[in-house]
Amino acid sequence: MKTKFRGILALFVAVLFSAGFFLVGCGGGGGSANLEASSGGGNVALLLADGPADDYEEIWLSVTKVLLMPADKKPGQSPVVIFESAEGHEVNLLELRDEDFLLTVKKRVPAGWYSKIRLEVKDIWSEGGPCDSFKLPSNKIDLNPRGAFEVKSGETLAIRLDIDADKSIGLHEAPNSNKCIFRPVVFVDIDTIFAAQRCPRILTGKIKQLLPEGEPVEGFVLDLLGERGSIDVWLSDDPSQPTIIFGEDGFRVRPSELKPGQYVRITGKITSEGDLAASVIIIGDVLNVKGTVVSSVDADSIFPLLLDSGQSIVGEQVKVEVTDATLVLVDCDVEVGTDAIQRGKRTRVVGKYDVDENVFRAVAVFLKSEEIYGDLLRIERATGGTNLIIKDQYEEEITVFLPEETPIYLQGDGPISLGLLNQLLLNCGSKKVRVTLDPEATEPTAQEVRVQPERLYGQVAEILGDRVVQLMDGKLVRIQEGATILLNSKGADIPVDFDAIEVDDMLMLYGLEDCETADADVDFYAFIVLIDNLEEPPPVEDDCIDGYKPQRLEMLYTGEDCTASENAQDPEKTLCEGDPAFESEVFIRVSDKEKPDDPKAKVWFEGEVDIDETFDIDAANADEDTLKANTWVFIYDDDDELLQKINFHTSCSQPLSIGDQFGSLILEDMELVKK
Repeated sequence: MKTKFRGILALFVAVLFSAGFFLVGCGGGGGSANLEASSGGGNVALLLADGPADDYEEIWLSVTKVLLMPADKKPGQSPVVIFESAEGHEVNLLELRDEDFLLTVKKRVPAGWYSKIRLEVKDIWSEGGPCDSFKLPSNKIDLNPRGAFEVKSGETLAIRLDIDADKSIGLHEAPNSNKCIFRPVVFVDIDTIFAAQRCPRILTGKIKQLLPEGEPVEGFVLDLLGERGSIDVWLSDDPSQPTIIFGEDGFRVRPSELKPGQYVRITGKITSEGDLAASVIIIGDVLNVKGTVVSSVDADSIFPLLLDSGQSIVGEQVKVEVTDATLVLVDCDVEVGTDAIQRGKRTRVVGKYDVDENVFRAVAVFLKSEEIYGDLLRIERATGGTNLIIKDQYEEEITVFLPEETPIYLQGDGPISLGLLNQLLLNCGSKKVRVTLDPEATEPTAQEVRVQPERLYGQVAEILGDRVVQLMDGKLVRIQEGATILLNSKGADIPVDFDAIEVDDMLMLYGLEDCETADADVDFYAFIVLIDNLEEPPPVEDDCIDGYKPQRLEMLYTGEDCTASENAQDPEKTLCEGDPAFESEVFIRVSDKEKPDDPKAKVWFEGEVDIDETFDIDAANADEDTLKANTWVFIYDDDDELLQKINFHTSCSQPLSIGDQFGSLILEDMELVKK
């Protein structure tokens, strides 16, 4: 009886829970871990998001694979691949600060309980900002929610990964250089979709086939660009809210104009069936740009748009022309007039550029709920709530009404009390905020307030009462009740309680500073605490199963030296000598004997291997059922010179996990057999 594990390389991640769009529906955990493919399984919609990182114009991430890991390691239960792309799908994280990107929808996922999500990342790079380049500690992000989450037959589970680029970069800036380590901080929201949810970013793809084939057209299968799979798209059957379709000339057309092979852009909502309910479909070759409205529509039906970085139109600003045929929507399905296009509105415009007239002629304008970004100066009492006095990005003071019970959050984390925020304003003068306005209110009214976090780094000198720690520089830090505290160490990020903080620990703190005045009890209020430099390592992850031993190991040859080794095996039981120096083509011999020419050796593999190529260490090659306790690897160049010698344990008496690295070899796949 065999069990097979598909795997990827090791990367360390802090997994937090935010107060985002999807509720954290996995907090309780528990239940059976059995996976069932009956009844067609369930569906999983995977979305990516990011908060702002003001120092950077663009931050690109190349994603190659996403897997769901079963909650219980049982024979025959393999990780479920939700997304896979050999070349990697490139995403600009900063494009996602106010909208979700639908990476893929996977249908017929085996029903059952899963323990974590694995995200494989190929590369990361940026434009602008203080870091010239980034280094990934490795290529796997392991997301471990607080308890298992369940995929149910016939239901759609939405998994939203909010990759906080600002915190990820800030963790480890290399001293005296412009090279930074990108160590992902990811907020995970998981919930079952019971009704159509808010719109993700506009989808682009090619119509594969109509649904049903022939007339009348009710929908179609859309192949998503970038090898992201397909999704069923359905037109609205509600005559009061029909799906609006634009032809290649920018005018509205009937559903009969939809044809297989057409490239289309679509906005709509994900349904409980894992499909997309389309509100707008645009056929043909159009441009899709994003930015901020500079001023309202003038008498010539023109408004200027300040472009975000990396748009398909060159320049900082473009003139956008609206016509009688232009559709103006708030979010993705609420139609409004052109008078809703006001200064400061975050906007996405789809249309065509008229070179002769030097204008961008809009087919559709998608307005986001208006945001005000600036310095919160003071809080004043008002009937039914309070007034926030904010100096916006245009240096103008604006009064925004904050109704009672309106949420106030630290960006990327939990709630802040109005009393604490007011205290900090009195002591410090101002705090950076981003306020989302209620689109239905006639006066500026807050729908949500997000306070921008500040950062503090230091070493613990003393632990005082009332959740206060003193740092070596004398600063006092209060760790808030309910704060997210994680142990950051090689191999894992583990949620812990306040009691886990010890003297001499290095802390990376995110929260709000309280200025040095007579009224300040502490210097800093921490909402997120990341503990570094631990003496005790976290629990070791091990993909071995009691009663089973490895039969086959799929290894990747990287050409690296022994310093690249990263595994949990006892150093006394492993060996690595030499350096292939990234030799592009090598000869590898793998056996159970220390001497490469031992006539009694059982040879598990022998052959030529190219750099970044995989090969199998397989017991079947020596007519054995399982590998022996010790496996020896010898790597040679074309002149038969030994470049590297490796020994590691392969009987599961030592930890063995997908992503382990031994010198120039990385374990990518493992097959176990019962003994």
